[in-house]
Amino acid sequence: MFVPYWSYLTGKTFLLAMGQSQSYFSLSVGVAAMMAYDSYLPKIEKIVGAAFNVAWLNIGISLLAGLVIFPAVFALGFTPTKILSLLVFIVLPAVFQ
Repeated sequence: MFVPYWSYLTGKTFLLAMGQSQSYFSLSVGVAAMMAYDSYLPKIEKIVGAAFNVAWLNIGISLLAGLVIFPAVFALGFTPTKILSLLVFIVLPAVFQ
């Protein structure tokens, strides 16, 4: 998870990453949270700084989720598939069972 394969880093990789439904879901939740947050902010508050905070929190929570999911995959005897986004829906029910 933390060792990059630089040969896979191409423009197509970025395009595929942005096309994932998880990206759109997390961005839409972030935008909705920012709109609700912005409606209660005083006029002197900087919305750009708050937007960066939301983006960094999203990245941090995603990394924490990866640190939880991948050890559980191997501890429970699952094999990681090419569709990594489905691991959450396969592994977490088995963890909580």
